[in-house]
Amino acid sequence: MVFPRMHFDPVDHKYIYIALRNQISRVAVTQCGLYSTLRDCRAALDPSCGWCVATHKCCTLDECSKSTWISIPEDSFQKELISFQVAKASTEVTLNLHLRVQGTEKLSFACTFKAGNVNLFKSTAVSFPNCSCSLSSHHLPPEGLRVTVTVTIEDQKITETLKLRSCPDITETSPYAQCVACVSAGCQWSVSSKKCSWTTGSATQVARLYSIQDACEGLYSEKYTPEIISLQPNQVSFHGKNNAIIQGNNLEQVMKIRFQGFMECTTKETPVLERSSDTLKFSVPSGNKGNTRVCLVTADGRCHSNATITYGSHPTCIGLQPRNTWASGGRKIEVLGNNLKYMDKIIVNNKELNVESSTVGVWFHSPPLLRSGPFSVSLRVGSSTVDCVDKLSYLPNPEFLSFSAAQDVSYVLVLINKKQDRLNMRVEDVKVWGLQEEKEFECIIDKIMSVALICKILGTPDVKIQVESLRISIGDFSTILELDGRHTNSFFCVQDSP
Repeated sequence: MVFPRMHFDPVDHKYIYIALRNQISRVAVTQCGLYSTLRDCRAALDPSCGWCVATHKCCTLDECSKSTWISIPEDSFQKELISFQVAKASTEVTLNLHLRVQGTEKLSFACTFKAGNVNLFKSTAVSFPNCSCSLSSHHLPPEGLRVTVTVTIEDQKITETLKLRSCPDITETSPYAQCVACVSAGCQWSVSSKKCSWTTGSATQVARLYSIQDACEGLYSEKYTPEIISLQPNQVSFHGKNNAIIQGNNLEQVMKIRFQGFMECTTKETPVLERSSDTLKFSVPSGNKGNTRVCLVTADGRCHSNATITYGSHPTCIGLQPRNTWASGGRKIEVLGNNLKYMDKIIVNNKELNVESSTVGVWFHSPPLLRSGPFSVSLRVGSSTVDCVDKLSYLPNPEFLSFSAAQDVSYVLVLINKKQDRLNMRVEDVKVWGLQEEKEFECIIDKIMSVALICKILGTPDVKIQVESLRISIGDFSTILELDGRHTNSFFCVQDSP
């Protein structure tokens, strides 16, 4: 309707001429070359495009010469690339690829089925575009069995995850959900009895089974549809975010999460990583700045409920405070920068560490030293990384030499002598406890100097605390220091070095 005057190129029908106001434009009907794999070529759903085995390219049939050309069948535009069915005979799994082949060259075709790293299946038949394998029925647990299928067509590999279930045992929250679960598990739904059973019929007949929408028509009810109550986080960087959570109702039916920008035509989808009836865990994919609609996709292809997620700028790391740590690790290192709430992890020496945050900042605890540094530091943001300006340096653990204690009316004053270092320890870095027989008394840090630190053990006038030793903890470093008997209950004066 926008361009009513369009004509095919009389010489090459892969182009059309479009009459505009001030010019005539020659436009390609198809752009098969945009797709680099067989799966992407088929996913384009362009009837003119197919995969050329000889050239390893997505192209039109005339560009493939007499070689084998793999394309989408005319009756499969509304079907996924791979479908499967499960029959009772030793739990036979029939895999169907909705592809067709034209050409004269022989096609190399193979299928493997694995549960975890174990190949449980014995192949019984392989004939493009179908392959059948059998599995002993005792391998199907009540919760189902996740199977990874790898289909190899010449140099192209297509991987799909199937969930096999015992068809008669499928029970869900509603008739519609039960029907969807039945058909998506490769089973057969009986419209008359409203029950799920093993699939019957030959591979050819099975491949032509009706779609979920057709099989479950008339059972759909809004009462049992998935619903989003909250989405966290709802603000992320354009790099995306790992470990996002949706809270809601009827979420056990959700297969994937769909994202679509309000000003964009294309959508993105991400799988559900963990699920329950009221919680979904997933990863937010990268996106363009602005608001994006989020909805929940069920096995029947419907997208339910709505939430909004906002993409913003990526985080920046302009520094670390402090920039050094002791060898045993465990020092609190503050990350300085902008938009740090969007980060997932901190990476130090190629090791991912958890980050902690509050209203005043973001920090992590340094890992123990495994080799000499300094080490680069970067932020994990979704599937991308952002480098920090500063590097993290390691210094030897602090050395505490001796301590002495002086009793006052309401407290014990403790002086701890230490070797001078460049750690610049803060009061919050150090924890000290006075030990008396089997009792521990916290010694509250009062002051830290270059060669000593002072702490107080609070008490009462009628309780005498005789400190026999100290336990000093700094991050993941800990040591026991015995009392220097020459200075017990003595007065002392300490002058910090310039």
